[in-house]
Amino acid sequence: MKNRIPFALMAALGFFAMNACADTEEVSSTAYWTIVAPAEEYKMTNGATMTGGGIAHANVINNEGEHLSQWCRGITAADAEGKGLGGAGFCTIIDQAGDAMWVWFSNNADGQGGTWGVIGGTGAYAGASGGGTSGAPTSMSPDGRSWINTSTGTITTP
Repeated sequence: MKNRIPFALMAALGFFAMNACADTEEVSSTAYWTIVAPAEEYKMTNGATMTGGGIAHANVINNEGEHLSQWCRGITAADAEGKGLGGAGFCTIIDQAGDAMWVWFSNNADGQGGTWGVIGGTGAYAGASGGGTSGAPTSMSPDGRSWINTSTGTITTP
């Protein structure tokens, strides 16, 4: 079975740390992804395929030059003819201080980007909100197990 990016762009969320005193901050980042636990493919009775259960990790560098660790899990779907239907999931992003931000993501059906939003977090991200977009993967390895992508958006902290 050929490996697929189980979460399409996994959000390509590539994330960012913010300082705790910010209100709303523009964020952009580049994420360097690797699949660490491959997803499994499930055939549905109607011929559609669901792919999920894997885990991907990204080393992220944000617009401030900070390095973050991002872990994601999600599921993608394809119809009986193999046409992508999109995907969704969640990520945990950990900054250099050890604070975590939880994010949902949704991938476009064409696999060329998606959207994300902040669910909450700890420390500097407690009560945070916001969201943005993720770009299409670039520099993908031939086996589909590693890729690079970018994300932009805003994050608001209380």
